Amino acid sequence: MSARNLFTKRTRFVSYGVACLAGLLLAPSLTTSAQTPAQTCAEITANTYKITTKHSGHVLDVAGSATNNGANVFVWPWWDGDSQKWRVERGEGNYYKIINQKSGRSLDVQDVATSNGANVTQWDYWGGANQQWCFVATSAGSYTIEAKHSGKVLDVANNGQAKGANVQQYARHGGNNQQWQLETVGNGAPPAGLPTPPAGYRWVQIDALSDEFNGNSLDRTKWLDYHPYWKGREPSQYATKNVSVGGGNLQLKSTSRVDSLSEVGNPNKDIWIDASVITSKKPNASYGYYEARIKAAELSMTSAFWFQGKYSEIDVIENFGAPAKNPDRSNYMLMNTHYFPNGWANDKKTPKEWRMPYPSAADYHTYGVWWKDNQTIWFYHNGVKVAEVKPGGAFNESMYMFLDKEAFTWAGLPTIASLKDNSKNTMYVDWVRSWKLVKQ
Repeated sequence: MSARNLFTKRTRFVSYGVACLAGLLLAPSLTTSAQTPAQTCAEITANTYKITTKHSGHVLDVAGSATNNGANVFVWPWWDGDSQKWRVERGEGNYYKIINQKSGRSLDVQDVATSNGANVTQWDYWGGANQQWCFVATSAGSYTIEAKHSGKVLDVANNGQAKGANVQQYARHGGNNQQWQLETVGNGAPPAGLPTPPAGYRWVQIDALSDEFNGNSLDRTKWLDYHPYWKGREPSQYATKNVSVGGGNLQLKSTSRVDSLSEVGNPNKDIWIDASVITSKKPNASYGYYEARIKAAELSMTSAFWFQGKYSEIDVIENFGAPAKNPDRSNYMLMNTHYFPNGWANDKKTPKEWRMPYPSAADYHTYGVWWKDNQTIWFYHNGVKVAEVKPGGAFNESMYMFLDKEAFTWAGLPTIASLKDNSKNTMYVDWVRSWKLVKQ
């Protein structure tokens, strides 16, 4: 995300904290059940839905089909617009996030408010309790949709029947203006930017290989903060101390162990750089679509997103934020596959490159790969296909996922000054998301 978006995201965390503190100070009793579901949350299949209010037959929609943060949510007659389609995915525990198909933004109670009548908008998903929703089944075959932070439900204001009636949160009272019906739409379409699935299939998110990095620590149910069978590329070596999560990002640093290269016998071979990596807990990546939103470190080191098994590897990117020997290469998306069943000396690789519109360390880019089958791999930048390869052999094994930093001597080593500069030495990963195809 840009600095402005990062600031906005942080302010919402602050707003949430203030709201929670205010609730504690003002609540007449700490034993209130207002913030817990009145009934059990139903299991909802991850898919794309139109969400119809029972009392008028209108559907949940974003006003004006807007895509910006803070755009209002209301009800409107169905016209098959993307702004009327919502992707429901597992959030925290038994709660779900509800993501608009057109904007990619989440259904959100404005300003984390807990009062009756608080407005409902869309906002970048940041994991707040005001973006977590419990679907409670009713006897009428519909659902009430309850906000985790307040215990209040989605409600069409004033029982409005007209198109454009506003959507708010309100205490549950059982009225039809608080009951919603779900109906799958289209091809189970994923958010804008993902490839169109083949006929008869839909994309389903792989939770074990997806993370929004919205907490304050690495989710160790999904990730290792080390490489399970490699120490790193000389003269760098992975260090767990350089892995952190904060500010809505995974942060992977590279730092120097020395103050001068005169302290190093052979700067190209001796370890003097501490790099960083995270690894999926299991080698469970296979055919599917994988993407990550990344801002590279401004170093003469790679910021990389890649997969590897026992004899095959997919490098979605190995981008240099500030290559010492060829500074103009900072704009290039560097992709590759490797096939090495007979060892690295016999590696069959398929390098590709694509010139991006701005440098990899200047701002965030979304990098994707569609591992279609054992002979077809497509690469994406900001949702657009930019390269296609046929690997050197059959890519039919499951792989680990990696996000890491490495030093490549042929590109030139990073300076000690840059490794000590916190404004340059960190690779930021806003999120990583993974999808697989399933039959409709």
